[in-house]
Amino acid sequence: MSSKGPLDGFYKDSLRMGNLKVTVFLVGAYAKYNWPYVWLRSFNRNNRGTDIDAPLDLPSTNQWQDKRLRVWHIVEELINMNMSPPPQNPFAVNFEALTQMPTLERALQAGATAAFLRELLLSPLCSAPAAVEADMQRCLEMHFKDMPQLLPEQPGKLPADCLERLQPQPAASSRQVAA
Repeated sequence: MSSKGPLDGFYKDSLRMGNLKVTVFLVGAYAKYNWPYVWLRSFNRNNRGTDIDAPLDLPSTNQWQDKRLRVWHIVEELINMNMSPPPQNPFAVNFEALTQMPTLERALQAGATAAFLRELLLSPLCSAPAAVEADMQRCLEMHFKDMPQLLPEQPGKLPADCLERLQPQPAASSRQVAA
């Protein structure tokens, strides 16, 4: 099987590990049509008679223009139709993974996630506003807790230790491990 993109490797790994419950979708849009489409790309979910080149008929894509939907509405629909029972909050944040990240990455991820959750919360079709708001608040707290460690004490001056913390951490070489 030739590589067809980044998800192809994921799919191969899932098959190798025996995880046949993986469902893969391709969400795409053509600028010319200004309309999103969703295709099912999991072999285990396809029936033999299903045309994998035909996009799925989803309410979120059918109502794209009428309800002024966004891509996260499509993602929410896909999550809800593939999980039993559907989660109360399809956009729940994995805070355990966030806390394990290096400080700089955690601060950036938490800030970006909070910004996304804000957009979701302001959307008129937010399905779990209380849960989304709680996750957004927690992301903001995490972001602003980490930022002082990454910023200089005086504006315009980056002390050497601050510059060192902002540098990517190199992987340990075999010489360093042996020493």
